[in-house]
Amino acid sequence: MLTIVVSDHQLLDVFVLVNDQKVFFRGATPEDAGKVKFTTEFPLKEGNNLVTLVARESQDFATRRSVVIRRRPPAAE
Repeated sequence: MLTIVVSDHQLLDVFVLVNDQKVFFRGATPEDAGKVKFTTEFPLKEGNNLVTLVARESQDFATRRSVVIRRRPPAAE
């Protein structure tokens, strides 16, 4: 998964949660200038998985985007 997070303001950090477990974290640097690119992989359990991307501009302000990804069980042979 390649993601680009863009903000009009300096970002504090970006992280990804899968089923409420943090699977990725990156603190922003001054060189990022409100734009953070990252790639991450994460495990999915069978069934529905809630994947949430959080981008924080400060301790008090964050934006979240969530998607549900359904992993099907392996096909029976």
